[in-house]
Amino acid sequence: RERRAIRNGEVSAESLPLRAELAATGSPTLQSFLSVPLWRGEQPMGALTVASAVVSAFSLDDERILQALADQAMHAINNAQLYERLQSALQREQEAGRQKSAFFASASHELRTPLNIILGYVDLLRDGVVGQVDVEGGEILGRTRKAAHHMIALVDDLLDLARIERAEFQLHSEAIDLEEFLQDFFMVWEK
Repeated sequence: RERRAIRNGEVSAESLPLRAELAATGSPTLQSFLSVPLWRGEQPMGALTVASAVVSAFSLDDERILQALADQAMHAINNAQLYERLQSALQREQEAGRQKSAFFASASHELRTPLNIILGYVDLLRDGVVGQVDVEGGEILGRTRKAAHHMIALVDDLLDLARIERAEFQLHSEAIDLEEFLQDFFMVWEK
């Protein structure tokens, strides 16, 4: 409570009940002890205590040294607890990353399957397998096909993002026809 060391140069059985228990085990009889508090901010955490079989064995210098050791011990305890919290947070982060990757893989499969079915039906209609399609209908089917391919590309981008975060991504570059790319872009977003 007082945030100060306790130095006792002549320990009696009443002032330190542990003295009798130690004597019963054959340990030297404690004659003096020095105890300094361990504080974390405003919260007491315990005490660092040393004892001796010599009466008045501890001086003010010993008290200062023990207090310095107690301060270092609290820093070490704080650091260990911070490290443990950081490790725990890192493990949670890694688990969240694994779950996100699993979600991307599952979502990719769930999105690709219906998109590929749509593409299959669009191709059947466009190729006239289920009946003739006029020119305007063919253009609409072409836009639908490009939009479905665009959606598949977005799904691939999501998977690539997950791979980048796992450092499993490899970049492949290729030349594209910029005019065709822009025409496709405007066709997809044309109202």
